[in-house]
Formats: sequence, C-alpha cells, structure tokens
Amino acid sequence: MKEWEEWQCMTGAFAHLQRLSLAYCPKLGNLPEQLPHLKDLDISECEQLVEIQGVNVEPYSFESLRIYYCAGMNIPITHCYRFLVDLSISECCDALTTFPLDLFPKLSCLRLEECRNLQMISQGHPHSDLKTLSIKKCSEFESFPNEGLFAPQLESFCIGKLEKLKSMPKHMPALLPSLNELYINDHPGVEFSDGCLPPDLKSMDLFNCSKFVASLKGALGANSSLKDLRISGVDVESFPDEGLLPLSLTTLYIRDCPNLKKLEYRGLCHLSSLRMMILEKCPVLQCLPEEGLLESISELRIESCPLLKQRWKKQEGEDWEKIAHIKFIWVDHEFINI
Repeated sequence: MKEWEEWQCMTGAFAHLQRLSLAYCPKLGNLPEQLPHLKDLDISECEQLVEIQGVNVEPYSFESLRIYYCAGMNIPITHCYRFLVDLSISECCDALTTFPLDLFPKLSCLRLEECRNLQMISQGHPHSDLKTLSIKKCSEFESFPNEGLFAPQLESFCIGKLEKLKSMPKHMPALLPSLNELYINDHPGVEFSDGCLPPDLKSMDLFNCSKFVASLKGALGANSSLKDLRISGVDVESFPDEGLLPLSLTTLYIRDCPNLKKLEYRGLCHLSSLRMMILEKCPVLQCLPEEGLLESISELRIESCPLLKQRWKKQEGEDWEKIAHIKFIWVDHEFINI
C-alpha cells in the first residue's frame, strides 16, 4: 500500500487485535491510538513511521517487536518494556547509541543489525531470560558491558562485521555458563584470550576470523566440550596446526579456503572422537594426508574441490586405500561408496 498516509479508525475498532504486520507502506505516518491487546508487531519498510505511537507497551503484555528497513524510526528508551520477549531491529533506530538491557527484563531473543550508531550494550543487573543474542553489521559497535555480559541462560551468541569491536565479552565462562553455540563472522583482526570460552560450548562457526582460529587452543582450554566446528574463509596453505583442535570434536567442517593445499595429519591424528569431516570449496586442495585419516571417521564429504576430484579419478585405488574404512565420499553431490 504505497500511497497509504494515515490510518483512520474509530476508537476501540481494534480492541482485540493481537498481531499486526505492516510492510511496504512508505507514506504511512501513524498507528491506531489504542491497541490494548497487541502482542506481536512487525514493521518493515515504512519510512514515515518515526516512533511507535499509540502502543503503550508498559501496561499491556506486548511480547514481540520486529522493525526492519524503516530509516527514520526509533523506539523510545524511556521506560521498562516489561513483557517484551522477542526484539529485532534492522536498518533503523539511528538514535540508538546504547542498548540498555535492564529496560528489557524478560527479553529472550535480541537481534540488532545495521544499527549504524549503536556503540555498546549496557547492563547493571544479571539478565536471567536472554537466550539468543545476535549483533551484526553495526559499524560503530565497540563494546559489551564493562564487567562482561551477564546472561546465565544465554545459549546462542552471534556477532558479525562489528568493525570497531576490539574484544569478546569478559569472563564468559562465569557469566555465560549456558552458552552452547557461538557464531563469529568477519572479524579477521580480533583474537580470543586464553580461557575466554565457556567449557560447555558445543558448536562454533568461525568465518573470516583468522586470529580467532589461531588462538582457538588457548581460548578453549584443556577441558573443552566442543563437538561441532565450522571454519570458513581462513587464508592458510595447510590446516590444522598440531594441537590446535580439541579432542572432543565429532564434526569438522572446512569451507571456502581458497589457498588451502593440504591437510596436516599431525593436526588431526589426536582427534579420536571425530566422526565426520566436510571439505567444501577449497579449489587448490590436492590431497588428503599421506598417512591416511583416523579410524574414527565414518563419513567424509567433499564438494567443489576440483583438484582433489581430479586426483581421485587418476589414482583411484592407490592413495585412497588408506581411507578404506570410510563409507562414503561426497564428490560434487555424488556419493561414492569405497
């Protein structure tokens, strides 16, 4: 509704409305004055809406708010959003420089993306309900709370392309004890400090994070529970270094490494729990380790690794005899039983 400018309605006309979704209404300038039972609000590409007017979130059970691509829109940070559980903000709220977690005591899921003036998250008290946190493409974002992000129930944490970020939150093992999944994208210059990751972390995805990968051993410590590791966009000719990866790994995924030529047996031979290895889009990878692969590996998937495929076709039974215990190889979407 590109020409809709004003929402006119009688008082009480939407007295029982619980879910409202507005999209592609660039001229709409207002919302109804009273939406007493509204619980779920989605707003996308409504450039003239500059504030959430008429939605008094404090006395009502407002639970979900998602705002996307509304250039001039802001949410008032003047009172406590007592019932809000799910909040997503993308490409709007330019007035937001600090996100105060304490004003959102029941928030379970928080996503902040392309909030161009957001600099930090502030917190004065533990946040016991937050389970998912994602912050991406916020070019001015510099820091988490000074003493560390205290969210004891946080399970999934994602950061991506925060150009001014210098370090991860402090004291993560103590303050984020429930963290299971960590996703870090496009932070080539930031590294982990020793012992900074929670010991119960199960899954990690590192894309274009060379220093994070290099500092992985010290960050995980000796008692790591990491099971699933996905590494992409690392500029190395050989991988992994000896002792870099934790003994607990069961799945290793290596993707988009344009200069990777070889896999290091010494970096893999201690991974006695490894069950699956996936190699994808490594165009100059020529061979598997000469010593073979671990007996524990039951599945190897290879996709878009043309030199490795070429070697397979030329030498079939020779080098590949060393991995005869592996049931399948995936070569360009074709499973080959060996």
